[in-house]
Amino acid sequence: MSESPLAKQIQSLLSQHQPDSRPLVWTGNPRFPDGARRRPVLDQLEWERLYWFLANARDASSVKHPLQLKAQLEAVRPDGPVPIAIAYFDVDQPARPFLGRVKAAAKSGKALEPPPSDLASVLRTQTVFMAAGLLAPQFRRELPVHRGRDVTFVLSADYHLTNLGRLPKVEVDLADGKGYRAIGFDEPFTVRADRDTVEIEVRCRYGRRRRRASLSVTVSDAPAPPRPDETWRLRDGNVTGRAFVYHGAGHHSVIDPLIVAEGFPGGYSDSYLYELMNQAGTADALRAAGYDLIMVRFDQGLRPMQDNARIVAACIRAARLRTSRPLIVGGFSMGGLIARFALTSMEHRSEAHGARVFFTVDTPHRGSYTSLAAQWFVHAFKAVSGEMQLLSALLDSPANQQFVMQWLRDGMAETSPLRTAFADELEQMGSYPQKTRLLAIACGRGDGKRSVKPYRRMLSWTHSPFIRARLHTLPAKRQGERTIGEGGWLLSPAGEPKPLNLASDVAWEGVPGGQNYYTAMAARLARDLGCGHVAQSPDLARTCSVPTVSALDIDADPFTPVPPPSSGVSPFHDYFVCAQDEDHVVITPEASAWLRDRLGTPP
Repeated sequence: MSESPLAKQIQSLLSQHQPDSRPLVWTGNPRFPDGARRRPVLDQLEWERLYWFLANARDASSVKHPLQLKAQLEAVRPDGPVPIAIAYFDVDQPARPFLGRVKAAAKSGKALEPPPSDLASVLRTQTVFMAAGLLAPQFRRELPVHRGRDVTFVLSADYHLTNLGRLPKVEVDLADGKGYRAIGFDEPFTVRADRDTVEIEVRCRYGRRRRRASLSVTVSDAPAPPRPDETWRLRDGNVTGRAFVYHGAGHHSVIDPLIVAEGFPGGYSDSYLYELMNQAGTADALRAAGYDLIMVRFDQGLRPMQDNARIVAACIRAARLRTSRPLIVGGFSMGGLIARFALTSMEHRSEAHGARVFFTVDTPHRGSYTSLAAQWFVHAFKAVSGEMQLLSALLDSPANQQFVMQWLRDGMAETSPLRTAFADELEQMGSYPQKTRLLAIACGRGDGKRSVKPYRRMLSWTHSPFIRARLHTLPAKRQGERTIGEGGWLLSPAGEPKPLNLASDVAWEGVPGGQNYYTAMAARLARDLGCGHVAQSPDLARTCSVPTVSALDIDADPFTPVPPPSSGVSPFHDYFVCAQDEDHVVITPEASAWLRDRLGTPP
């Protein structure tokens, strides 16, 4: 979109906002709960969506960043006390009459007449008051759930988020017919769930001001993962990580280690990582067979993979100090590349690692494909969404650049120099560890059949005078160059964002492989802004992320059937492909049985 007279007027207004003012929530026009007239029952996802608007406001220094909150949640167990987060802010928002004028002017392509006298004249002060029970992220659950029907809540000053002063006096209504009762900070209280959700109401008194909020937490009868028997702090220079250790059956210390490295972006909790490995009961079965499971977490997972390979090496050394038995070392996705680098580099410098097997689960040995249209979308609209700012940073992180096939920089799709350097370094050291048996699981099919036709409409964002976008999958080689990402918003600079026009040798979205939800993610980000109409192609909600040929490191046309392991086309001695394209890093029951059979029992 070109910079219009209306856009210039709005930019002039925004320049008047002072850094010490209340946060200015300018984009998205969210309907915040105010704790007085509007008190919807919020679950964690709804609360977090609204909180992102606060974090993305202009001059939001008083708003704790969502990533800081996420870090606080790491210690929250799925069966432990649930912290209640309370957000209480005064913010500025555009007044509704002004929004109506802007919308009409945008539709007509004209400036505001008469122009607003100043910024203050078009703003209203909005009180935001909302509460939610927060849990740490859980594997394959968009909405985290509490394990068990007795849910203990706790108020903590660390989760009282405000720009309005001191802690309140708090009362809660547990929907048990007993009305409100006073609750102190750091004083847990428990609610019994008779249904699939627990709903409570929180009432806070700040001097003469009173606010109420309702929240819900979903419960599950599924058991929580076990707590680690040990946690090791890992360090090599300025790189740190942790190892969560779960003893095998009958063990009271580490005897037969099975080390597994986590995937991108790292920093997952012990509960998350155990459930990742325990798909189809894999972790439980391996521990029952006598293996001591060691899940490796990277404190700085966005760093170059060579850095975190030092953490895997540190974990291997820590295990070898405890036992002389042979190790098994593996990894999920990026973690497989990091573990591969660690073992190969140890061999290259003649350092004994003691591993007898190296395995990977849907690791992009030949690169992953992150939808270029989705990459364009995130970069193009990061100015209007805090989540897109975060995703943009993830895409540009050194680790991501090293494992994606094509990285979008300044509107150009290219192989990152960091990826080239990483591959060269691996190759110079021997590419793979030579003293281990190599096993791989691919989450995609092995039949070579295409699942998505080239150049399909993935998403359209229309019916708004403020913003628009269209995204497509890659074209086939015969289709030549096509536009796969285009659009803009009212305040984008003139000529920005530039459309993304590409030709492609391979339409990667339809290649057999582990799947990721790039289209669905883009659609959710757009819908969360509450502007215009967002339509996505239902059959394109997920597309290829790690091609089967990449997970098996096979240099072949991705649309040809995968030959058997005995053919020697892969560096892996044995491998498993799924009957259908599964989600990235999913372990099916068949894949679990295959892995457990190949690993056997500790020698």
